[in-house]
Parts: sequence; C-alpha cells; structure tokens
Amino acid sequence: MALGASGGRTLGLVVQNSLLLITIGAAFGLAAAVVMARWMAGILYGIGPFDLPSFSLAALVLVVAGMLASLLPALRATRVDPMVALREQ
Repeated sequence: MALGASGGRTLGLVVQNSLLLITIGAAFGLAAAVVMARWMAGILYGIGPFDLPSFSLAALVLVVAGMLASLLPALRATRVDPMVALREQ
C-alpha cells in the first residue's frame, strides 16, 4: 500500500496467496487421509475407510478456517496508514 496499491488490491493479493496455500495443503491432506484410511480400516467401526462425507466435511471446515485466518489479518492490514507503518519500520 505504501507503493500505491489500493486496499482492495492488497486484500485480494493476500487472500489469493492464502487460497493457493490452503488448496495445496488440502490436497496433500486428503491424499494423506486416503493413505491413512487404508491402515486404519481394521479399527474403524460403523463407517468405511473412504467415507466421502467425512472427508468432505473435514476439508471444508479446514478450508473455511484457513480463509478466515488469512482474511482477518489482511483486513486489519488494509486499515493501517502506510506512512505510519513506514515510520515504525
């Protein structure tokens, strides 16, 4: 913002980068869950090792939590006066 970017552009960049990292993490997490489900198939009771609703719900909750965790600090950063931030650095 100190170099001329608008608050909306700054917010968009932070959220876009966060979404990329969240997507990569969700993909690796789902792949690990599928591998771990095979190992845990013997101790699971009442559900199959590849329970799609459980995987989907867990991934959705983590993606929403990740988006909120990146959106709230990004919103705070857009409210800071660039000159005040530069003076404190």
